[in-house]
Amino acid sequence: MDQLIKESFVGIGTMVCATISYGFASQYTKKHLQSTGVLLITTYSLTIAAVVGFIGTLVTGTTSRINDDLFADPLVLWSIIGLGCFGSGIAHLLFYYIVKNSSAQFATSVTYLVPITAMVWGYVLLNEPITKNLAFGLLIIFAGVYLATRKPKRKDSQTNKQRVAREG
Repeated sequence: MDQLIKESFVGIGTMVCATISYGFASQYTKKHLQSTGVLLITTYSLTIAAVVGFIGTLVTGTTSRINDDLFADPLVLWSIIGLGCFGSGIAHLLFYYIVKNSSAQFATSVTYLVPITAMVWGYVLLNEPITKNLAFGLLIIFAGVYLATRKPKRKDSQTNKQRVAREG
């Protein structure tokens, strides 16, 4: 367990921060930003995320891996555009649109698409294989989402109401 925490601390920490951020953003947007445009909210959100991400690369020292040759490769540029614009950009626009026009809780369902889009874009743009472990992990995510969001059956509540009516 200690080895997992030591090696995956940044990954686990960023997942926890992302989860908290989505929860906060959806509730804050619904309560305080109803009159603000979706494009403006999305632009500020992604700009702040980019700044925080850049600071993270400075803190972890991963900026030393970025060089000019990396961006000369068209595959890298298409990957950045594909993941940034089509993955994050459209997902954030959809997310804030749903928050404003529906409920914040329903809007967070957009985040369940992130693992799917990551696998698809990784496969299409980077030729990453979709393994059995990835598919199994996706099934676990969706099973967890289903269990956490399912509504109780009405039959139980109707049975309780009938019992209370008979007793009362």
